[in-house]
Amino acid sequence: MMICWLKAFEAFEDKTSAINPDTGVNEQLARMITDCIKPDQKLAVGSHEYKEIIEKTMKISCLHDSTVMEVMWGLKNCMHHYVPAELTKDDRPLMSEGMKRVLDKHRFDYKPEIINDRIIEAGKHLKNISGINSEGWDLLKLATALKMVCYPEDFFN
Repeated sequence: MMICWLKAFEAFEDKTSAINPDTGVNEQLARMITDCIKPDQKLAVGSHEYKEIIEKTMKISCLHDSTVMEVMWGLKNCMHHYVPAELTKDDRPLMSEGMKRVLDKHRFDYKPEIINDRIIEAGKHLKNISGINSEGWDLLKLATALKMVCYPEDFFN
């Protein structure tokens, strides 16, 4: 089980000077990272580029994979509660990578740009409309239930 919590937050006036391939990690960010991470821990990072830079310049083991990207998606969507000025509503991705994979796997025809608050709110009514309680379900089971609701002829012929 992975647990994630905010250890520190620091705003950088010039984000490109905080971390970049040419100069590595600046002193302010490096201090924050070393203050927050223990030697036996891995640092979850939001891009493969950050992983390479931090591992090379700071010799700290980093983690960047699909699970981390889902966590980062969740954090971006919650960030406005903790640091209101950091991400505007337009900066928050509404569709997670996991949702995209499930929709692609089941051949749903969708455009990521049409996912908006109204569609998300409509999705919350799945239980009320279909009687399906999806609490505790994994994505595959949820996608199957959604496909059953949208295309019942594929399941009930």
